[in-house]
Amino acid sequence: MPSNFHLLPQDAQLIPPVCCCSLCGCELYRDDELYLIEEQVLCPDCLDVFATDYFRHRRFTAAELKDTPQL
Repeated sequence: MPSNFHLLPQDAQLIPPVCCCSLCGCELYRDDELYLIEEQVLCPDCLDVFATDYFRHRRFTAAELKDTPQL
């Protein structure tokens, strides 16, 4: 066993989060997946919300796209 084993928390609830999601505030721990976009930390659950807002100016209907002159 490592010599510092006794220093590690035995209860997972005692391990502090590394960071929090910028949108929902959920705590993210060492092995949690996250996204770092424009200096914002995002949990996987908030990625869709962020992307929808981030790309809102590029959102079209198929009819609008069809009627848009090609560049």
